[in-house]
Amino acid sequence: MIMKRLILPIVLICFFALPVYAFNPMVVCGGGVEAGASCTVDNDSELDNTGWDTHAGNITNPYVCSEVTLSAQSTITQYIIGIYDGGGDAGSEIASLWTDGTNEPGSLIDNSSKTIAMTSIGPTTEAVVFVLDTPLTAQPSGTYWVCVQESGGSAHFVTYDGTGESGERICYDTDGVGPWACNADVALGVGIYGCED
Repeated sequence: MIMKRLILPIVLICFFALPVYAFNPMVVCGGGVEAGASCTVDNDSELDNTGWDTHAGNITNPYVCSEVTLSAQSTITQYIIGIYDGGGDAGSEIASLWTDGTNEPGSLIDNSSKTIAMTSIGPTTEAVVFVLDTPLTAQPSGTYWVCVQESGGSAHFVTYDGTGESGERICYDTDGVGPWACNADVALGVGIYGCED
């Protein structure tokens, strides 16, 4: 009987406390919502992008990279890169994240994105989504490089911003070791997605 009398006040407390906690009963009546809850492709947002243009070109180097900036420590979930298949390429593409090596890619951080077959990409520019197998957590703010690497094919077909955007850079390499060849004021069309911590 005592338990029955206690249940009603507890339920009422939980009910009236819900608006304060955005209608999340776990905050009041459960174990709480952990700070920095998991960042996934279902709740992420764009952290940075290089800008998009309609210019596309045949980039023959296996590694093509552009700079992105994280304005705060973040978890990274996916990249979106402009690619099209201009000639029935049989290769595949994978995206990766690199440190900044002062105006060029430095060291590889992660290349665990899903591999995308070029045969699944159409003849016009597509925003190809590269989801990470496991989100990259606690990446400090600063400059990074997102690269797309082709394997088993003959060419990249990528969209980049060719409108003379000041400060943007695109770098190419045959094996990801360097030396990198870079051009200023153009960029691989890249978006980086995740959650600020």
